[in-house]
Order: sequence, then structure tokens, then C-alpha cells
Amino acid sequence: MGKKTWYTMMFLGCFIPLAADPIEEPELAAAERAFAAGFGTNDAVVGVTRGCVKMLTRDELQGVVAHEFSHILNGDMRLNIRLMGVLFGILALTIIGRIFLRTRGKKNPLPLLGLALIIIGYVGVFFGNLIKSALSRQREFLADASAVQFTRNPLGIAGALKKIGGFAGGTQLASANAEQASHMFFANGLTSAWLSLFATHPPLAERIRRIDPAFDGDFTKHQADRAGSGIPPPVAAAGFAGTTASLEAAPEDVVSSVGAPQARHLAFASNLVAALPEKLAAAAGEPFGASALIYSLLLNSNPQTRNAQMVVIGEHVGQAIRDETLRLTPIINAIPREQRLPLAELSISALKGLSASQYHVFCDTTVHLIEADRQVDLFEYVLQRMIVRHLEPAFRPVPPPVAQYYDIGPLLPHCCKLLSCLAYWGAEDQPAAERAFHAAAGKLGSRLTLKLLGQSECGLKVVDETLDVLVLAAPPIKKRILNACATCIGHDGRVAVEEAELLRVVADALNCPVPPFVPGLQ
Repeated sequence: MGKKTWYTMMFLGCFIPLAADPIEEPELAAAERAFAAGFGTNDAVVGVTRGCVKMLTRDELQGVVAHEFSHILNGDMRLNIRLMGVLFGILALTIIGRIFLRTRGKKNPLPLLGLALIIIGYVGVFFGNLIKSALSRQREFLADASAVQFTRNPLGIAGALKKIGGFAGGTQLASANAEQASHMFFANGLTSAWLSLFATHPPLAERIRRIDPAFDGDFTKHQADRAGSGIPPPVAAAGFAGTTASLEAAPEDVVSSVGAPQARHLAFASNLVAALPEKLAAAAGEPFGASALIYSLLLNSNPQTRNAQMVVIGEHVGQAIRDETLRLTPIINAIPREQRLPLAELSISALKGLSASQYHVFCDTTVHLIEADRQVDLFEYVLQRMIVRHLEPAFRPVPPPVAQYYDIGPLLPHCCKLLSCLAYWGAEDQPAAERAFHAAAGKLGSRLTLKLLGQSECGLKVVDETLDVLVLAAPPIKKRILNACATCIGHDGRVAVEEAELLRVVADALNCPVPPFVPGLQ
């Protein structure tokens, strides 16, 4: 969790009544609250209250979390924080006006200026709240629709809203500060607003009818459903031990799944996590074990090189983590190849719990482990880039990339390099590489004819350099680039696990993360 996200959660905690006043257990069911905090897709968390987890079914909880994911994907969190800042800035005019109004003295113009500032401030806050409320209502409709899209289950989010409406205490919050962050709640937390102009959330009945047109508006029948509800255990994983290296990756599916995972992606990811050995899953959940887990993934198969790497671990981070690395290594070696990168991704959140000094030692150690055999293979490259991209912002200020290219023309040389590298990686010979390259180049939408580079001009270093430039493209340009990359990778009708990992790191570097590729028969 990044520092910005942590500060945002502390800030929002001031507005959550659970933190201010004790609530008796029977009333805890009323606290079906959820919120998203952060400043972007790379620095975000979703929080749910104990009442939400306790009283909603699995499908309903998935709908609520998917609703919050929509706020993350659509940038609503950053917008909400900016709205609060703008409103306070306008209100500051009123505060300054009050100070001026208290000044004394003959021929003193400050009281008149203060009165003018008070009027301007209150008028500004009035219309600012109108805009905030109207905007928030539309974003709630969008989040509800996105929750249905993400989960492919309209009854999930609809059921959660019905249970909230069926609670006798309603959704109102008894907090003096509730109004200031009211646009961040999952449902309306304030008393009925005047003519609904200042309502930050649409009426529950209207939200439900847009998802479930058959809803009759009667919430009372849903009150009894609250008792005894809970979350069933996850679906047991099956069929992953013998997974082949052949994956589904139709280019149009890859592009359309950016920010919109389908049910099969969610089911695959859930089963993949459930299939992990318990010791690995536990290690991925805390910083010490997560560090050892990453070190284990980087150990070389050559005994001599591996012994040198273990010496590096002992010297850099100590004997305890060296022993933990040795304990996890045989377990990691026994899991399928396609589970290793997702396992590393699970460890990212725990690694954000390292201190700044521990993080620098961790990065230095991973570099030494990668360079132990004096070469960088594809998995090492993918893992290192993923770690740097997702952990670096948590420990030092990293400004987000700003779009600088709104036309594909200036980026064509870089696209040519990237597609050439991808074409050679999955091709059996030169003609196959050329066919994949030209098929991919046609997806860029340029009239210029691109030429496949020589194999000596390609490599992971070239990929790294081009990605640092292509991330500055505007979203529509990124979509075309990602479509071309997916076409190049999948041109021969099959995608090896290594190719899938490379495509995922390309998408991740472009800030267009794609869900995992689902194993399937070709």
C-alpha cells in the first residue's frame, strides 16, 4: 500500500462512524459500507466493513467489491479528493471574509470586502455541492453497471442494495463530518436532501431497477435474508497440475479484456490462487516470506550458480531469510510454470510493507541474484520489471506518465522494435517471424510499411527501452499497440507461457493490465 493511499485511508477514517462511536453487535449489520481509496490504479485499496463481510453472501460481496473496482478503474477516487479540495478552497473565502468582517476602524474597507467574500463563498459552496452531488449520482450508476459487467451477475450487486434498503435503520450515518465525504459512500449516508438536489447517491429503488427491472420497490421482504448469510468457501481448484503450455489469446479478446475481466478470467484467477500450496500462500502474505519467495523464484537450476546465489542472500539479508528461501524452494519447484508469475504478483502487496532500507536491500539482492549467471532470461526480466513498476512508487515519489503522443507516427520506430522482438520470440524460423510481424504491423493503422529488424537488433534491453517511450502514448494509441502485440504473439495459433508473460508485462508497462490467460486446448 503506497503512502498516499495510507494517508487517504486515515483521512477517510475521520468520516466513518465506526471509528468514532462504538456500535453494538446488532447494529453492526447496518454498517454495510465499502469504499475505494487511492489516487490511481497503481496505488489503490478497497475497504469493506465487518458488517458488509458478515451479512452479505459471496455473490453480493463480489458485486460490492466490483462496484468499488469501477471507481478505481474510472478514476473516481482522484476526482472525489479533488472535489473535496475545491469545495474547501471555496469555503476558505468565507472563512477569510469572517476574519475581515471582525476588523474595526474608521474608513476600514475590510468589513465590506469580508461581507463580499462571505457571499461569494457561500454561493460557490452551494453550487459546488450541486455539481458534486449530480456528478456523484451519475458515477454511482456507472459503478453499478460496471459491477454487473465485471461479475456477469446482476443479482449480486442488486441483492446487496436490496439488503441495505431492507435494513430498518436505513443507510444514514450519525456523524457530523459525514456530509463532507458523502459522495464516497456506497449508498446515501445522509438524511433526505432538499428536492434531492444534494443527494450524492440515486435512490436505492432506482439503482436496483436499472439492474433488476422486476424489482417491485418493496424492501421489507429482504430484511429476513440478512440473518445467517455468509460467504461460502472458495471453489476447489482442479485441473492445474497438468496444465499445458498452450493458452487462449485471441488478440481481440486480449484488448477487450483490459479493465473488463470476464467471468472465466475471475474463475481462473480464483482457482489459481486456491491451487497454490498453503505454505506458499502464507509466505506471500507477509514481507519476510514474500521476500524469500521472490528469492526462491530467482534461484538458478545450475547447482554451482545456485550456491553462489545462496551466499549472496546470506550476506545481504541474513541467515534467517536464507533458511526460509531454502525451505520454499522445493515447494516452488513443484508448482507448474504458469503459476510462478501470479505467485510473484500476490507477493507485491506484502512487499510494500518493507521499510525503506529493507526495500533497497531487497532490490539490491534481486539484482545480484539475476546477474549471478551473467545473463537475464525472460522470466527474470518480467519479474524484475514488475517488481520495480509496482513497488517503486510505494517508497519514493514517482510521477505518473503523462500522455505526450496522440498520433502513432512518431512512435512507429519504437513499435517496429517491439514487434520485431515479439515476432522473433515465438517464431520457429525467419519466414514465420516475418508473417507475425507484418500481421501485427497492420493493426497499428499506419499507411507506412514497417520492416522487420534483424535478430541481432532485438533483445530484452530493446523491449525495455521501447516500453519506456510507448507508455507516454495516449490511451487510443496504446490500444492499437497492444492489439498489434497480441496479434504478433498469437499469430501462429498458440501462445507459450513465456510469450503470455511477456505480453502481460508489455500490457502492464503500458498501464493496460490484462487478466490472466486461461489455459485451453488449441
